[in-house]
Amino acid sequence: MWRDYLYDDHVMLSHVSADGDQGFPGEVAVNVTIRLTDDNEIELNFTAKVKGKATPINLTTHPYFNLAGHVCFQSQMSLYDFYIEIFACFLYLISSEFFLLLVGSQYT
Repeated sequence: MWRDYLYDDHVMLSHVSADGDQGFPGEVAVNVTIRLTDDNEIELNFTAKVKGKATPINLTTHPYFNLAGHVCFQSQMSLYDFYIEIFACFLYLISSEFFLLLVGSQYT
């Protein structure tokens, strides 16, 4: 069960996974902080602390936004009307066709 905490400028979700939960060793305490900035950016911050035993951790989220453009702010925008900026040290290229599908002509 996740617990939620509402603050002035963000929401925090917390969960404790017991040792052995879903077959993973060690107790894991996870916090997810979600904040909307003054520039209308969504900030997601994930933290996890493990107690007792080493365990693999790979925290992620899968937010699904309206990239199909279904009546998006009274317009008919498509996926190609949006831009994405990924702040990363590197990108793993699965295949050029797959990656070009994601980023279109902006890929260099």
